[in-house]
Amino acid sequence: MRFLEKPLAGLLCGLGVALAGWLLAQAANTFIASKRTVVVKGLAEKVVKADMAIWPITFKETGDKLPTLQEKMLDNRKQVKLFLVGFGFNDKEEISDSPMSVIDYYSQNYGERPLYRYLVQTTVLLRTTKVDAVKKAMGETGQLINKGIVIDIPQYGPVGEFTFTKLNEIKPEMVKIATENARQSATQFAKDSNANVGAIKSAQQGLFIVTDRDSTSPDWKNIRVVSTVEFLIMD
Repeated sequence: MRFLEKPLAGLLCGLGVALAGWLLAQAANTFIASKRTVVVKGLAEKVVKADMAIWPITFKETGDKLPTLQEKMLDNRKQVKLFLVGFGFNDKEEISDSPMSVIDYYSQNYGERPLYRYLVQTTVLLRTTKVDAVKKAMGETGQLINKGIVIDIPQYGPVGEFTFTKLNEIKPEMVKIATENARQSATQFAKDSNANVGAIKSAQQGLFIVTDRDSTSPDWKNIRVVSTVEFLIMD
């Protein structure tokens, strides 16, 4: 009996080693399969109409007598407000004033005194959701110039600001489109590799970038997002 115990023990030991090796191989294959992934990017773009306009109308006057300049500026402010009301804007809810600022050129260190001592400037601010009306009014500022109102037009940058405030409402749809776009890219990759696309292993949403559609249409916005998605690749 003792003669048979040694071969049997050796056989069982060998089977145990073989089984352990097989289990280790299976675990390794499972680990390698879990590592088979592809990382792709998905793009979503959408053009939307701006729903908020902010238009600061800045105007100024020069002269030597502050009381006279103040009276003139108050009249100009009144004319600017009447101009805006004429395009359908509410004087109480959409139009606001800013304080007047005064520059005394004589108090500054100039080598030669300028022609006028004072520069008085102020701004009437329009903030509204009536974007189309703002665009129309911007094209008619010549009416104010014809009345002798000196409008300060920025040399660089836009005259007004147009924004889109409902980004959160369209985010889910755009993320969905970006993810679908990423899956299409992953599917093509898997097809070329004779494999199939599995579930999403991880995903990272990119930043939403809002830009003007073009330089002449600031009231139209292009919204763009790029999502990075990692898919499992299955045989």
